Amino acid sequence: MKDIVNKTTTPPQPGFVYTDPRTGIFHKDLSLNAIYPKVAKSWEANGITPPDSWKAVVNHEMCEQNPHIECREVGEGERHMTLSDVYRFANSVKKWTEGGMQFVPKEEAERRAAICAKCQYNKPTGICWGCHSALKWVGERVGWPESSKDAELRGCTVCGCVLKLKVHLPMDAIADDGLLWPDHCWMSH
Repeated sequence: MKDIVNKTTTPPQPGFVYTDPRTGIFHKDLSLNAIYPKVAKSWEANGITPPDSWKAVVNHEMCEQNPHIECREVGEGERHMTLSDVYRFANSVKKWTEGGMQFVPKEEAERRAAICAKCQYNKPTGICWGCHSALKWVGERVGWPESSKDAELRGCTVCGCVLKLKVHLPMDAIADDGLLWPDHCWMSH
């Protein structure tokens, strides 16, 4: 069963959306906590008895219906950012800036993204707000390129990087500090 990673932050547009498979009723709101009473009310009106842990059931169904919402399997541990991750991020930004803020060719980014999308280490990762804000700031000024796999890319649980950004960086801009990469990873070659 899947669960929503961050229940208090509004996901990207269109926000929290849910079509109840029992009633066919479409619910939409910027707050997850505003969805629950709507679902409960529609079930009551349709004579549906809520199952045990009904909010968990709704969350799972919402995850299945919405690829834009970050979800993970219940019980799966979240990788949190460490000081080493922040150091690697800052070092990568420095290297990338010093290298002229260049991106790899689209074909190479697509090749990398295809590998990451299928990787078992491609999972939601906790990113600190400082890094999130820095990435947003840079993206607004430079314009991050996109890949056809962006919707499938999360974070790398080996290094903590945001994969839909990392796949576009030149190898000489990525600080890996001796991390152990799986054999199938483009970082290991």
